[in-house]
Amino acid sequence: MTEQWVRGEVSNFQYLMHLNTLSGRSYDDMTQNPVFPWVLVDWDSEELDFSNPATFRDLTKPTGALNSAREMEFERFSLLKEEEQQGDS
Repeated sequence: MTEQWVRGEVSNFQYLMHLNTLSGRSYDDMTQNPVFPWVLVDWDSEELDFSNPATFRDLTKPTGALNSAREMEFERFSLLKEEEQQGDS
């Protein structure tokens, strides 16, 4: 699939759908990245500086934890989900 994408035989959307399917991502889980992850954080500049790391978001964190307030909510949600899963077993 990657070779097909590089050759332009499949669209970006098809390629990302394939990756998300292989990784077991669910569209119903708010702790996972959507099909198209939010990559940019600079929405104010007239021109984007792609050599500046501050232009891009930290992809090591899920979209549910993009800033400190959201990160606290994400952690709370993760703990609740973990407790729920432990209760099911």
